[in-house]
Formats: sequence, structure tokens, C-alpha cells
Amino acid sequence: MKGFDVGINLRLSSNITILNNVLCDNKCGIKLESSSSVVISRNTIVNNSQGILIIQKENNPLSSENIISENVIKNNEDGILLQNSNSNFICRNIIEENRLHGIRLENSSDNAVAENNLNANDFGIVIYGVWPNYELKNRIMKNKVANNKHGICLFQTCNNILKDNQMINNEVDFEVSAHELLYMINDVDTSNTINGKPICYVVNRQNIEVSGDAGYVAIINCSGVVVHHLNLADKQGVWLAYTRNSMVTRNILEHKKYGIYLFRSFNNVISENIIRNNSYGVYFNDAYNNSLLRNIILNNNIGLYFGGPIPFRLCSNNTIHHNNFINNTKHVDDIHRSEPFFALAINTWDDGSEGNYWSDYKGLDENGDGIGDQPFIIDENNRDNYPLMNPVAFPDLENNNELISWTEPLPIKRIVATAVLMAILLVFVIIYFKKRDNQQAAILENFNNP
Repeated sequence: MKGFDVGINLRLSSNITILNNVLCDNKCGIKLESSSSVVISRNTIVNNSQGILIIQKENNPLSSENIISENVIKNNEDGILLQNSNSNFICRNIIEENRLHGIRLENSSDNAVAENNLNANDFGIVIYGVWPNYELKNRIMKNKVANNKHGICLFQTCNNILKDNQMINNEVDFEVSAHELLYMINDVDTSNTINGKPICYVVNRQNIEVSGDAGYVAIINCSGVVVHHLNLADKQGVWLAYTRNSMVTRNILEHKKYGIYLFRSFNNVISENIIRNNSYGVYFNDAYNNSLLRNIILNNNIGLYFGGPIPFRLCSNNTIHHNNFINNTKHVDDIHRSEPFFALAINTWDDGSEGNYWSDYKGLDENGDGIGDQPFIIDENNRDNYPLMNPVAFPDLENNNELISWTEPLPIKRIVATAVLMAILLVFVIIYFKKRDNQQAAILENFNNP
């Protein structure tokens, strides 16, 4: 079926099977309006605007208890789109190269999405909550979501269950976005993986430790949590939301959009992390009274960012000192600079005697005390009064030598001189051992011939 507004259109229908069809170049391949108990199986659905669309029409009943299985759904705008449709089963489909969504569940509840292969779509699987229905309770299980721009995304929705999903080489593997705590409460356990590393999605916990291998870490409505010794080289970092009195320490956070994201979180300590090569090193969104101490913040597009989507929220009263800000495109940025109606963050950048190291600081240290004689100006309300002239040393942190290459490159003459000195030392060592061997041989000969 080719070139129609809708290839196959069922309205107020039930107990029908759509099997072994080829639907291409239509505005919509298959459309169910307020239909139930329909089986859509083993069809090839390509090059349509929408591949499969299941909706409720006006005040008619919901579309429910339909089965979509073992189809090939490719090169559409949306692969499978459910709107106001409940209790459907989407399983074992090949869904790839769709320009928008592979599977999109919008305002749809109690659906099961299982054992699908989603590859090279813009979004792999997306669940959208729409006012007033955010509690959707969908089950997303055993799907392989690979090479998409966005893997699995939960937007303004809660009480969904995710288990045994594999996210592999997506630009953003897993994403949760919500402006209220309620819409972040989902059951996402460690059976879900990002490039083989488990997702750690911790909700409503106290006094626990998170460490070891992880692909993604979210700490939501928790207190007393310590996140430490993670090497998060995947594309997601550490997300703290509605969390207090917790610590993120001694982690490597690199190659992400956000190294650490603080959302409505306070009284936390971010210390002794290596935060490098991210779009944003640390992002403060309505986050206050936090401490950022002794971190290496290196080679990010923006080292620290203060802002958020809600005007007049504050990211103030954070304490930031003894960090190394090195070779970031911008060390610090604030949403107020581009959106003046947002509140300007006002934070403390030193401890009263020492501040931070800034790789582009141009001031002098005429008395040689290691503190710059002029403040480092961030903006009209933020300044480091005691900028450090040299990076803070972290001898036990990994890759500390990386700092030397940015701040004090070794001259070629020093390298050559060191090599010559090592060669001379090696000659003396060889002569010493050869002389010792000759002496030992002479002693042995005298012993054998008394």
C-alpha cells in the first residue's frame, strides 16, 4: 500500500489482525482510532510520515490491548506513536532510522514495550507525561537501544518500570527530565546498562555509598549519600536532584554534556573530582549552599554554569575554592548574562585567605606568597579575592601530571639534558657491574685453586 493519507485505517474496531503487509510512502502507515484487541504483526512499514499511530479520537473510548509485534519499521518520521492509549503490547519489532521517535508513548499508561531493537533513530524510546496525567506506569523491558541520538528518555512522567534494557553508543543514552520531584520517581534498576555499565538510579535513600562501575548515576531525594571512585567515561555524569547533605568525591567525569548536574539540591560537597572535556563541568540549577572544593576542572566548554529554566530561582551561597580551572573555554557562566530577568547567582570564591587557580589569570604576585595581588573578576557580583598563582597539587589523584603540561611545559633543552644525564648514569652502572663481576670471578678462582 503506497501513496495514501493512511495505508490501513481502523476506527472503533476490535479483534482484527493486520499481517504481512508492506506500507510505504503514506502520511500514516497504520492508524488505529479508539480500537482495541488489534494485532499488527510482521508488516514492513517504511518511508511514511508516521509508521504506526494509535490514538483516542475525541470522546470515544481509549485504544487499548493492541499487540504490535515483529514488524520492520524504518525511515519514517515516527516509528510507533501512542497517544491516550493504554495497555498495549509492543514487542520484538525492528525499529530503525526513523527521523524523530522510534517509540513514543504520550499520555499513555500501562503499556509494555519489550524486546525491541531500536537503532539509529533520533529518539529511541520516549515516554511523555501530559497534564494532568503524569503517572503512566509503563513497563520498558529487554530492549536494545543503540546508535540513536537519544536512547531512552522519560519526560515529566513517573512510576514507570525499566528493566534489562541495553543502551549502546547513543549520543545521550538515558535521560530523565522533570521540574518536580514526583515526576522523577521511576523504578530503574541496575539491570539497565549503558555500554555494559549499570545505571544507578537511587531514589529516597539515606546514608549509602555509590561506587564502582556505572554508566549513569542519579541521586534523587536522598541524603547522606557518598558517590565516589567512579570512572564515568560514558556520555552521562552524576545527577543530584532534591538531594542534600551528600558528597560526590574522587570520580573521573569526562566527555559528557554535564559532568555533574545539581537540581534543587543543597548542602552537598563536590570534592577532589577530575572534571574534564565536558560541555558543562558542573551545572547548578536552583542549587544553593553547596561546596565545590579541590577539583580539577579542565578543558570543558563551560567549567561552572549557574542557571535553570525558571526565572528568579537562585543558585547562590555556594562556596567554591581550592579548585584548578584550567583551559576551559569559559571558566564560569551565568544565565543572567544572556537572560537578565533571571536572578544572578552570587557565590563565595575563596575561604578568606586562598581561592582558586585560574589558568588565564593575568595578575602579579610581587611578594611571592603564592596569592595574586589583584582579584580574579568573574562578574560584577562575583570575584575570587585570593587567586592562586599555581595549581593546587593533588599528588594522589589520577593524571595530576596533566596539569604540568598546561601550566609548565618542559623545555626541549631540559629534556635533552635529562636524557644525556641518564645515558651517562647508565654507562657508570654498566662499568660498576662489570668490575664487580670480574672481582667475583677472581675470588671464585682463588677459592677453587688454593
